[in-house]
Amino acid sequence: MYCVEEQYNYFLSDNQGGEVVAYRIAKAPRECIDYVILHELCHIAEHNHSDKFYRLMHQIMPEWKSVKARLDGMASRLLDGMNIS
Repeated sequence: MYCVEEQYNYFLSDNQGGEVVAYRIAKAPRECIDYVILHELCHIAEHNHSDKFYRLMHQIMPEWKSVKARLDGMASRLLDGMNIS
């Protein structure tokens, strides 16, 4: 997993199976950063967004849906490089 400047997303897979995380996520609250990292780590076991993937997410972070909603609510400000307070 490594960081890049990404303008439209928080994470994506590179063409060699590695995970890329946008450095701007560092401005998000800790629980949102944990969610992004967990999301990518779950892709090691499940390479898509299947029911099995989401069961794994829920097993590790039961509140992931509310954390994702919080992150989605601040996405444009984070990706535009604005500070989150």
